[in-house]
Amino acid sequence: MRQRKKKILIGINDLCVGGAQRQVIRQLSYFNKDLYDIHVVTLLPCGDRVDLKSLVPTSIPVETFTFSSFGDIRSWYRLLRFLRKERPDVVLSNLFFSNTVFRVLKMFGRYTVVTCEHNTYIDKPKTQLFVDWVLSFVTEKIIAVSDEVKEFLIQRAHISTKKISVVYNGIDLTEVHEKSKRFQKDIVRKELGWEDAAGIILHVGRLAAQKNQTLLVEGFAKFVEEHPDWKLLIVGGGEEYATLKQLVETLNISKNVQLTGEQEEVYPYYVASDCFLTTSIIEGMSITHLEALAHGLPIISTHTGGTSAILETGETGFFVETYTPESVVEALEAFIRADKETLRTATVKKSTLFDITRTVCMYEECIEHATQ
Repeated sequence: MRQRKKKILIGINDLCVGGAQRQVIRQLSYFNKDLYDIHVVTLLPCGDRVDLKSLVPTSIPVETFTFSSFGDIRSWYRLLRFLRKERPDVVLSNLFFSNTVFRVLKMFGRYTVVTCEHNTYIDKPKTQLFVDWVLSFVTEKIIAVSDEVKEFLIQRAHISTKKISVVYNGIDLTEVHEKSKRFQKDIVRKELGWEDAAGIILHVGRLAAQKNQTLLVEGFAKFVEEHPDWKLLIVGGGEEYATLKQLVETLNISKNVQLTGEQEEVYPYYVASDCFLTTSIIEGMSITHLEALAHGLPIISTHTGGTSAILETGETGFFVETYTPESVVEALEAFIRADKETLRTATVKKSTLFDITRTVCMYEECIEHATQ
């Protein structure tokens, strides 16, 4: 007798540009279709941000709600009616708003809740931490995307370690390698106007305060004083774009820095570069770090969520030990002195630990455990 498929609703605030959103969308294609009937539910409008809904596989339905706030009673009622109609077996939710809403509504429905925590939100208000703690008691399983996120949940939200499973984010290594084959390093560098560069330092990400790209630019400005033939490529858009562009001009490094803005295709920039630099304040597990590894780019990063699993000093990259421009320079100098081919080999090998098929398999294990 054929086993009935479990209906899984994957809930998330929205499908706008963001690391959690991209990770959720990537995972959709890899769930076992013989075991699970997958649906996606979003709760908040994107507004002016880029909507990634078109990237969802056409076979997966997407239901969109437009909560204006937690106090939007009408949207709560609409969602409750939807849940009672669909009768999901499991809701797999992501991010604080969705995690809260779906766990509260569980009291009026009969479904298992698995939540996913994507970041170490050091500025999370105490009220939200309290809500997370209270609602953890009606949550069957909590997935943390890195060891640092798990530790944050235990220390700051006082959530039982027994509730939490660590499942690292993943990337489609086959897709990365296939798409990257279309680009040649020399050609991309020529298109950038940097064919004679001694090396290119890459940063890919949303330009936002938590990413701390100001330090990245300031550190590079000091580095380029001794290494004038090196270049910095910043790929991404966001609210800090104008600020960073002005900082580049103020520091008089415009000839050495390019800000590309938001780009649909990022793989050519990985192919063209020599290392990957981030100076974030908080992360969960950076997808761009994983993409850099897959392209053989050593990681130069501050100590943030996920780096303990990704970065081994002198093996796959170097840490920026303190939040100072001088520390950025020290890490870049260490990279320059290192054996590049050894680093490249190690980073590609490390990337194999983060194949998305493995990630989704572990999600399925969490779902099965939660529904037993």
